[in-house]
Amino acid sequence: MTDFSNHKRYIMQPDDLNIIVEMCKLMNTAMHYEMLLQTIIDYCTRVMQVEGASVLLYDDKQDKLIFHAATGSKSETLKKVILNTDEGIAGWVFKHKESMYSNDLEHDARFSARVDKFTRFRTHSLMATPLLLENSVIGVFELVNKNAPGGFTERDLMLCEGMAAHVALAVERVHLISENISVSRLAAIGETVAGLAHYIKNILTGLEGGAHLIRAALKEKDHATVEKVWPMAERNIDRISMLALDMLEFSKKREPYYTRQSVASVLNDIIQLFEARAKTNNVKIETDYDTSIPDCYFDSQRMHRCLLDLVGNSFDACKKISNPSIRL
Repeated sequence: MTDFSNHKRYIMQPDDLNIIVEMCKLMNTAMHYEMLLQTIIDYCTRVMQVEGASVLLYDDKQDKLIFHAATGSKSETLKKVILNTDEGIAGWVFKHKESMYSNDLEHDARFSARVDKFTRFRTHSLMATPLLLENSVIGVFELVNKNAPGGFTERDLMLCEGMAAHVALAVERVHLISENISVSRLAAIGETVAGLAHYIKNILTGLEGGAHLIRAALKEKDHATVEKVWPMAERNIDRISMLALDMLEFSKKREPYYTRQSVASVLNDIIQLFEARAKTNNVKIETDYDTSIPDCYFDSQRMHRCLLDLVGNSFDACKKISNPSIRL
């Protein structure tokens, strides 16, 4: 999973926040899983301003990479192509578990022109990133022909890696449905996804409010507000990334991950996340906790999820109350 807040090659900008939020919204829709995968890569094609996108999945029986979904003028023809696991840039990415892009394919030894010849298509630039489930590569996500001068950039690579995590999640959903999972297993999956969906909804509500504050602050050149709100947005984008991993692993028992940290810092994050919503709904958030509580060991992800759900439910309960307030 990509760490958006600490990417070494590119520093995330406010405009990128909306792309990640929309990806999360797509993952939270109740559409058929095959349709979900196609909808995701359609969205990636549009926002990344490329001519086409494709998902290649590894077939362990054939030991081949097979085009499972694609966009663009040659999408149907492309689905007939089968690649060796060491063929072309897709094969290189699959073998090395590394993302890459090339804006000069004629001089890139990793590029194979066989697919272009078969589809009668001309690839000028290409970006590819592995689809990962834990430490296993299940396939490759590709974008071709960037519609911008100079081709692909490091920003594109950062966003592509984040998108690939959601593509991998959609692929895993397809596999789970196709395996005739038992009724009890399906019930457990539904309960887990429903709980995560509720948590994601609360995070997105806060992020959308934060995005509004950032846009307003940038317009007014209020850099102090941007510096205050942006770290909160980055932390919660990272939480959504971690949630995507949780959803990929929902069939496994997850042991608590204890680290020594501050309870007050988690509470402060919750308050910042709901500040915009509180102003919009005229809800007063009051704090009544001891900020001097020493650091202790707890699972911050689960603690954050628990408190976020509690505060989110409190907002729902305040809708029909005059002069409502929530105390933490």
